[in-house]
Formats: sequence, C-alpha cells, structure tokens
Amino acid sequence: MKKLMLIVLCVCVVSLVYAEEPRYVGVKECKICHKKLVEKWERTAHAKAFERIEIKNAVKEPDCLRCHVTAFNAGGYKMDDPNASKFEAVQCEACHGPGSQHIKIAKESDTEKSGDKALGLVTPSVVTCKKECHKKAHFRIFTYEEYWPLIEHKREKTIK
Repeated sequence: MKKLMLIVLCVCVVSLVYAEEPRYVGVKECKICHKKLVEKWERTAHAKAFERIEIKNAVKEPDCLRCHVTAFNAGGYKMDDPNASKFEAVQCEACHGPGSQHIKIAKESDTEKSGDKALGLVTPSVVTCKKECHKKAHFRIFTYEEYWPLIEHKREKTIK
C-alpha cells in the first residue's frame, strides 16, 4: 500500500512540474483554424486598436496599451519585447484568454462536443468588456447590447 501511495504521489508531482501554464500565442495562431472568424475580426475596431494609439503617438503609454493590445504585461504584449507586434490590437485572446491550451486540447479531442471552458478558453461577457477597457472613464458611453453585434461570432468548425 505504501508503494502504491508513493507511486501516485510521484506521478502527481511530476504532472505538476511538467504541466504547461496557458500562454498567449497571437492571432496568427488562431487564424490557422479560425480563418473566417479572424477575417471578420480584421474588419473591426478591435483589430485597429493599436493603430489608433500609433496615430496619437501613445504607443509607450501604459494606460493606452492596457486596452489597445492583448495581455499587456501579462504574457502577451510587452514594450520593447521583440515579439510585441504579435500582440498588437485587441485580438482573440484579449477576450478569450491565452490560447496555448486551446490549441493543444483542440488537436487532441473532439472539439465539436466541447464548450469554451473545456477547450481552455474564457467565455466573454459584458464583465469582460467593462473590466478594463470599456469603462466610462476611457470610452464613450458603452452599451453592451449596442456594441456586441459588431463583434459577435459563433464558434465555427475547426480544421484538424
């Protein structure tokens, strides 16, 4: 019995040590399987969010970057990082969370039967929108019901 418990404990420890933390991957990775959704996103204000602060010469302003890039200083966009451009604009992961686990799970499972959470994603809501960016102080009057249709999208079948 002690040997069995020791084996189980070792397996648990090894699993924890090698468990991959979710990480941000960037919209190009999303487009591999979700081409139509990303093409729709490319026509939205979210896709042009970084351009708006470039025009205002505010690309070094943390208060602006927090809302105009994906995962600012949280595993995505980081100033002066060589990979920063991968996370410019308000991309998929700004609302759905880091995509690395989603990619891994989608490759290994029947994605048609799984919801967002099972696929390693966050299901965004009005709280997601208002949490950081769409608050009164930073954005004109934001009405979720008015703006949601501009970015609404349904999960599409993925390519395996």
